[in-house]
Amino acid sequence: MLTIDPNLPAPLLPLAWLIDTWEGYRLDLSAETPARLTTKIYAVEDKLRWENTYQTGTSTEEIIPGDSARVGAEKIQAETGAPTVTETLEITVTQTQPVPENERQAPGEVQGFLEINSLNENGESLREWVGVARGPQIQIQSLGGNQEAEKGVGRIRLIGLVGGELMWSEDRFSTRDYTEAVSQGRAMAEDATTSTAIARLTRQEQQEA
Repeated sequence: MLTIDPNLPAPLLPLAWLIDTWEGYRLDLSAETPARLTTKIYAVEDKLRWENTYQTGTSTEEIIPGDSARVGAEKIQAETGAPTVTETLEITVTQTQPVPENERQAPGEVQGFLEINSLNENGESLREWVGVARGPQIQIQSLGGNQEAEKGVGRIRLIGLVGGELMWSEDRFSTRDYTEAVSQGRAMAEDATTSTAIARLTRQEQQEA
């Protein structure tokens, strides 16, 4: 059951459903590498911090995208001594506005416009994102990372609450293809994006039940 902190800053209210500790798994689709994933999401003043901790491992049996967070995580045997990798998303809600009445899924629903900075475990900026949150759904997009290997590599992350689980997927695309499509007033071709990762998580208290 979702309990909203009455002290939560008003701009963060559209993201209140995210705040918790989540556990589950992430699949790197390009390398077929599984990882146990712990995600902590909490408010720091007027920002939301989203901390992902990945521990890579090997799967005792095939993990399929339909596996629940609990089932998928149980299939992963963490590698002894494997380093953990931490990614932090620092999220700012820059503006909120009411959702048009004919599009609302709940009374008084609002959407939030987001600016996100992705940081590594040393606090170094990896990439900047922008996005929109509406109800239990978020879409964010970045046109390139700050590290040399990620320059020109765009990423899209879709995040949602489905059946009580936090799920997200990530696709990559060429910034050059995106810029060309925009300049020509068209959408990118359907095959211009490549799925790179999926994740499924459940609230920690549910995982331990």
